[in-house]
Amino acid sequence: MAGILGYLLPSVLAGGHAMIEMITGHRLLVSVMLVLLIVKFLFSAFCFGSGAPGGIFFPLLILGAYIGAIFGTIIITGTGIDACYLTNFITIAMAGFFTAIVRAPITGILLIAEMTGTFEHFLSLAVVCIISYIVAHLLGSEPIYESLLGRILAKNGLVKNEGPEK
Repeated sequence: MAGILGYLLPSVLAGGHAMIEMITGHRLLVSVMLVLLIVKFLFSAFCFGSGAPGGIFFPLLILGAYIGAIFGTIIITGTGIDACYLTNFITIAMAGFFTAIVRAPITGILLIAEMTGTFEHFLSLAVVCIISYIVAHLLGSEPIYESLLGRILAKNGLVKNEGPEK
C-alpha cells in the first residue's frame, strides 16, 4: 500500500513537513486538501493498525493542520477575511485536534506555542484547547494513549485498573 501511495501521492508518506508546506506555501483547493486529509487519515490508521512501530504524534498534527486549512480557506473565501490569517486557522486547529485526541490541553497549548515560536496566539490556543477537551470528554471518546494502554494490556491478558473501588 505504501508503494502505491508513494507512486500516486508521495507527499502523504512524508513526515508531514512537505504536507504543511503545501498548504501554507500554495493556495490549494478545498477539494484537494480534503482528499489529502482523507488519504493521510486512512494511511495513518492503516499503518497504526498494522502494529508496526511508528508514531501517531506527527500524523495527529498534520490532520489538525489540514482541518484548519480547510476550515480557514472556506471562512476566508466566504467572508473575505485577509488570507494572511490562514496560518492562524492552521495552528489553532492543530492544537485543538491534538487536545481532543490526546486529552492534554496544556501540552497542546505549549506545543503549538513552541512550534510557532510566539505567544501571540496563546489565548486563542487556550480557548480552543479547552473547548476541544470539553467536547471530546462530553462525547465520551477515550484518550488515544489510554486506549493504546488498554489494547496492550488486553493483548497480554491483563485488566486495566480503573482506579479505586467505590
